[in-house]
Amino acid sequence: MKMDFEIIKNTPAPARSRACPSAWRNFFQGLEVGNWFTIPEAAHSRISASASQYCKGCYSMYKTTSYPGVHIFVLTSDAFKPFNTRKKTVA
Repeated sequence: MKMDFEIIKNTPAPARSRACPSAWRNFFQGLEVGNWFTIPEAAHSRISASASQYCKGCYSMYKTTSYPGVHIFVLTSDAFKPFNTRKKTVA
């Protein structure tokens, strides 16, 4: 069985589209270094899993007495830049 393929050389390949758009990816991409928000106790595990997938090593999440019953999420470095070009400005 012979198959014929057309080889295209005069235009670039079309851009790939993501099969599953993620609301969390879009949310975390909109954050800047130093931005923070509160997380209700009930949503902690869900947001923690999303953060670990899209912001691995670039955030801090903790509890404080200033806001009882919630966790604080702080973006500590830019998660969507290559690792060697990230700026870490928040401790």
